[in-house]
Amino acid sequence: RGLPEAMTNCCRDEPSLAVVATTPTPRRERLRPATPSADSEVQRLTTREKVSIMELAKARRQLIMTEDPLTEKAIRVNTHSGRGLEACGNFLKALEKSQRDLRLRPANREYRQTFSINYKNLFRGGTRHYRVDILETGVSLHQHPVVVANGEEYELSGDAMSNSEILKEVWSELLATLDELPVRGAGIAAKPGAKIHRAKVVQALNNLDTAWANFEKAYI
Repeated sequence: RGLPEAMTNCCRDEPSLAVVATTPTPRRERLRPATPSADSEVQRLTTREKVSIMELAKARRQLIMTEDPLTEKAIRVNTHSGRGLEACGNFLKALEKSQRDLRLRPANREYRQTFSINYKNLFRGGTRHYRVDILETGVSLHQHPVVVANGEEYELSGDAMSNSEILKEVWSELLATLDELPVRGAGIAAKPGAKIHRAKVVQALNNLDTAWANFEKAYI
């Protein structure tokens, strides 16, 4: 679709992607807020679902985060070190597993049928198949960015920019939701009185998946 295939490489020995940003775009219409529908939803979890959510929350706490210069929130994942890249990859795997264990339907990804053969090899049909490089780019873009790949500059579309803003917003909401969970172990202290609101977690996961698919469609 006009973008070089090096832009989807997430391994550090492959061509890297750099983003030059200017000013932020206005906020777009928000997805549904990630809030529980009722107190009865608090403990409506199977053992498998609870374990999966807890593993996701633990993986979130292993992420190496950096502050976004515009929002001043620590929502950008640092993957420039081997440890940071591994932690991000593990988190995305735990993210997909939790969605499967909660039996959440993936967002529509039929647009991948129009991808080139090389892109189809990178993105597996209708599965989520979250990639580190898509996350890195999606939460880092701002208005009128210039993407540099293989020494050439590419300006992304307004559609990609607006969907990037939405992805960044729901990504921040997911992190906040996971940070509220009563995680224990590995030096992690649980918040007193914290509970798992299934509806809130499900909404945050669904919002993230929808925003991710929309950005991927506009970006690739």
